[in-house]
Amino acid sequence: MSKHTNAEFQINEWFNNTPEAIELERNTKRDSYSMTKLHVHDGSYLGEIVGNYSKVTLCAGYFGLLCGMGENSIVDINALNKNGMPELFPGALIIAYDMNGNIFALNSGACKEAGVGRVLYLPKESFAWEDLDLSYAQFLKWISGLTENELIINGWKPDDGYTPISNISEYLLGKAAAYNMFLRQRG
Repeated sequence: MSKHTNAEFQINEWFNNTPEAIELERNTKRDSYSMTKLHVHDGSYLGEIVGNYSKVTLCAGYFGLLCGMGENSIVDINALNKNGMPELFPGALIIAYDMNGNIFALNSGACKEAGVGRVLYLPKESFAWEDLDLSYAQFLKWISGLTENELIINGWKPDDGYTPISNISEYLLGKAAAYNMFLRQRG
């Protein structure tokens, strides 16, 4: 039996074989605090990302994953409560974002049409979650295999007048405030 989990092995395979530039910062030690806070473990795909990485950008910087400790901390950005539930976007655990400000999340009740744990997509100009019908592992495999050319062909390119998001936490706080106000007004 290998000392590595299947999830760790697959993530390493995907990350080592990306067709575009990838930037990784591995944790110097396993982030047990974040894993415990999220109720994830070794062997789960989310547990492996949170436990092992503090930064992951894929597809030449187009996608950023939320990880363990550090600037892209999934625990800090989602403002997890004592039960490990996200308070920034109730019912949606933010897991990734793209350079245009679109958000990806795991469903924990934000989208009634999607199964719990499925990946959701929230376009920056919308307040309606879309079900991508992907698990977290499928999402990781998908974004690891994308090329910039494929993104452009499918209309995913930097917006006109694009300026990079300098602080993802601040951006998400603003988006969450607008999102929550939208939900309150809807009744």
